[in-house]
Amino acid sequence: MMSKTRASVALIFGGRGYEREVSVRGAENLYRLIPNEKYDITPVFIDRRGRFFMPIESALPSHIARGEVAVREVFPMQQNGRGGFGFLGGFLPIAAAWPLLHGNFGEDGVVQGALECANIRYVGCDTVASATARDKMTVKAIASSLEIPVAPGVLCQRGETESAAEQAEELLGYPMFVKPCRLGSSIGAGVARDRRELYSTLEHALSLDGRAVIEKKINIKKELECAYFAAGGKELVTPPGEILAHGFYDYDKKYKSAGATVSECAAVSESDKEKVRGYAAQLVCAVGLRDLSRLDFFLSDAGEIYFNEINTMPGFTETSLYLRLLSHSGISQAEAASALIDGAMARG
Repeated sequence: MMSKTRASVALIFGGRGYEREVSVRGAENLYRLIPNEKYDITPVFIDRRGRFFMPIESALPSHIARGEVAVREVFPMQQNGRGGFGFLGGFLPIAAAWPLLHGNFGEDGVVQGALECANIRYVGCDTVASATARDKMTVKAIASSLEIPVAPGVLCQRGETESAAEQAEELLGYPMFVKPCRLGSSIGAGVARDRRELYSTLEHALSLDGRAVIEKKINIKKELECAYFAAGGKELVTPPGEILAHGFYDYDKKYKSAGATVSECAAVSESDKEKVRGYAAQLVCAVGLRDLSRLDFFLSDAGEIYFNEINTMPGFTETSLYLRLLSHSGISQAEAASALIDGAMARG
């Protein structure tokens, strides 16, 4: 039963994409961060087929994802101008939603568009900014137009492997780095040191996305990440934190092992910190980011800074660098969660 005094908030998690596991873990953490004396939180789970489900009784996100509680299928809709979720025989109005979804079918504008059609206010970037930031070739074209350095790259689409490989060999040379254009968490990414590896990494990346980017492999000295936050009367781009990984920072190292650690304060010069923050601030404006995002950069062995990608819905797990960067800048996790929800509810 929805509270008459607390604002009703839908916490949307799971999803059709490859990063659903990260979404579930983040939702579990966020569910505990959001103050229940202020908000009436309703978890909404999206399964692998894209169906929306809501628990019949109060339940943790992890229990819902594992199928341990009774649920009913719902769908975003509006009734008499009010946004919410409909179900067989009923309608639950929602003051705001938080689509804690990553990668394809979640962070790419798909769910954001559905929420906008249903007149549901939500936390995070809008449909256009989400879709723009998700495609690595598109957002790097924007960065290049701002004279922000990016790794030289070649686009490869399904059916164009041979011509793209030849172009990459001519323009880039080995070694190269291959990754899907619209996935995150290093899913489907790999290094190609010769043509055989180039074809195999492209085949894998294209099987996941349909668009892949081939880039000149940078000798990375440091991986730097800035947090963007705009809510509760505050707007900031934090100084960069640092990923401390042994070897390639892949999905397992990010989420499943102790193969990497993070630091809220990158061990780089003050001039490099300000350069990264300046680049991040330019991209925030150019892409039209809203509420929150994480912007990732590389520092090469030669001391050059390169823009890598934008995550419009950064991870909210216990180890998330985004939350740690905010805390390091004086914004607690609970404060950030409340301010973002309040901001979404106040949005026209």
